[in-house]
Amino acid sequence: MINTLIKKAAETFNKPTVSQVISQPEPAPKPIPQPAPEPAKPTLQLTPEPTPIDQSPRAIAMRAAEAAGWKPGDIQPRAKILRHQPSKMFLLVQVNGWGEPVICHVKDAQSWLPVNPPFDTLEARFSGTATAEGKLLFDSKDLCKAGRLRRFAR
Repeated sequence: MINTLIKKAAETFNKPTVSQVISQPEPAPKPIPQPAPEPAKPTLQLTPEPTPIDQSPRAIAMRAAEAAGWKPGDIQPRAKILRHQPSKMFLLVQVNGWGEPVICHVKDAQSWLPVNPPFDTLEARFSGTATAEGKLLFDSKDLCKAGRLRRFAR
């Protein structure tokens, strides 16, 4: 009896499994159509903002010297020494091609005075800088009066 019950239970238990249809893989879902991408809008090409131009007197003097064609190390052979001198180490000189006096560095400015022709000129070398007030700076080729006098004695 137990055997018959077990057989019946096994048959009823296996019956739905045997009668099932072999499962087929489900077809892949169809992709949902995406809307067409919009054409790219042209972007504005912003030009970088130009850097502001330095309007300090020093920068203006340096730009003017470049416009005149002067480079650091250029020698101006005819720099005329002016009578009024502000300092012990610097001479005010007038350089050809420049409208206002420039400053020339010397070892001892007092040895250059009094200024009388033909000893009122010297060779000045452009240093490539300017003061905060906008005066160009030069260096003297002859640092002292003795060198200047030797040059004219030849």
